[in-house]
Amino acid sequence: MQTTDENGIEYDDNDSRAIFYARGVLETVKKLRWCPDVIHCHGWMTALAPLYIKKAYKDEPSFRDAKVVFSVYEDDFKSTLSDDFATKLMLKGITKKDLGDLKEPVDYAALCKLAVDYSDGVIQNSEKVDESIIEYARQSANWYLTTGTRKTMRMPATSSTIKYGKPLQTKKNKKSRYDDHESKIRLNSFTGNHLLGL
Repeated sequence: MQTTDENGIEYDDNDSRAIFYARGVLETVKKLRWCPDVIHCHGWMTALAPLYIKKAYKDEPSFRDAKVVFSVYEDDFKSTLSDDFATKLMLKGITKKDLGDLKEPVDYAALCKLAVDYSDGVIQNSEKVDESIIEYARQSANWYLTTGTRKTMRMPATSSTIKYGKPLQTKKNKKSRYDDHESKIRLNSFTGNHLLGL
């Protein structure tokens, strides 16, 4: 999705574009009655999808059992989002409490941290990513991966495994955990599971 003009100037309505994009994709999946096992959100433009999936769409059959993965890239925006961003993103099922520490005006790091809060896992997909987001992901109860060699890893607090990235570190053990149990969900579209990439 285009977020800057031909001169590299960020659009003033990028917050509305992100909301429209996330809701548009989720509503399309819902209307098609498709039930993805894993929803992989790429970059800040998709950062609202985890919140929407886990709160506003949590009872929808299409999303009820889906695992959400958020990939962080070196794609930050420089300006802040509009002053009424928190009000704009509200939907039925989302409360002010769900927005946690989101303070306006919202910047890139705050938006990505919101995505981390509602993701089942976070992947660092660029070498140079805002370190505050990576540290926040490491401290969260979710798993965190960096790009690199392929391994199979177990997600803490779930029975799912993934086949993706480098060894993960969890808040509890700070060490890599691996699990090759074949009956668990894998982030591999060739194993029969449905993967939605945003």
